[in-house]
Amino acid sequence: MKALVSIIVPVYNVQAYLERCVISLENQTYRNVEIILVDDGSTDGSGALCDSLKERDSRIQVIHKENGGLSDARNTGLKAANGDYVIYIDSDDYVGLNMVKACLERITQDESDLLIFDLIRVEDNQESIDTIHELKSGCYRLKEEKKILLSSPSACNKMFRRDFLLKSGVTFPVGKHYEDLGTIPKLFLLANKISYIKKAFYYYVLRSGSIMTGQVLERNYRDRTEMIDRIIKFYQEKGEYQTFYNELSWMTFLNGYFLPSKETILSDYRNKGIRKFKQYMYKRFPDFKKNPYRKNLSKKDGFHLWTIDSENYWIMILFSKLRKLKETILG
Repeated sequence: MKALVSIIVPVYNVQAYLERCVISLENQTYRNVEIILVDDGSTDGSGALCDSLKERDSRIQVIHKENGGLSDARNTGLKAANGDYVIYIDSDDYVGLNMVKACLERITQDESDLLIFDLIRVEDNQESIDTIHELKSGCYRLKEEKKILLSSPSACNKMFRRDFLLKSGVTFPVGKHYEDLGTIPKLFLLANKISYIKKAFYYYVLRSGSIMTGQVLERNYRDRTEMIDRIIKFYQEKGEYQTFYNELSWMTFLNGYFLPSKETILSDYRNKGIRKFKQYMYKRFPDFKKNPYRKNLSKKDGFHLWTIDSENYWIMILFSKLRKLKETILG
């Protein structure tokens, strides 16, 4: 019997994007899938659209629930899943039509617990590929290829063996943002084998956000750092903190300092809360500038780091405006 793949799609107020996502799942070249739409208390008609989509494809099941957030919706979907393997998809994104087939062939061949594939970030009609640099397609163990820990923590560019997820006891933390950051690194450590396909199947659509208010920034800081703290504690409890010290340090740098600082500066560079990320980084890993992964920073990112570290935020704003002006002029 062919393996059944459960595709879990949390749905919350994405009426304008949901059908595009579901069509990309319905049209998969591998047909033995169940598509679980978890309506997380939508208020915009997404729930009714889920029911309408179910009517046209018997492989779709719909769960309506009170709003509990993305983590709660994913956890609910996993409880309802019947598949041998599980994939999580965000409802405003979409995927390549060969995703399930290619991933299933590889993960079953390797007998892995989870599989990673590349994703494409789509922003303002421009695309960029998020890949694991210096790593070829293959089957790995985390201790042999520690750089896997530095790959995107997104749950959406992964395929998981369902038994592995259930036995791990790891669930998405309810009520928190950056839930993937607090979850996926745990699964990397617990997995016996991890497969990787250096192909991009997932289209991650970045929508324009609003100005980052002080309240949003505070939650951004609180949830990011809490998720990182949970991962560090998990690795300590498993006796693997020193084994992965450089990777945990660099993961913290990327997700708890560099990326959120850039994001915040470009939104509101006058916000004094930006310094909190810097303070957190230096407290957690005061020696992070000696990290061997620092050599992998591009000249551009190295310059951005200097800008953030020296708190000359205006320079980043200036270069951002010049880049946008150039794009406007060149069309």
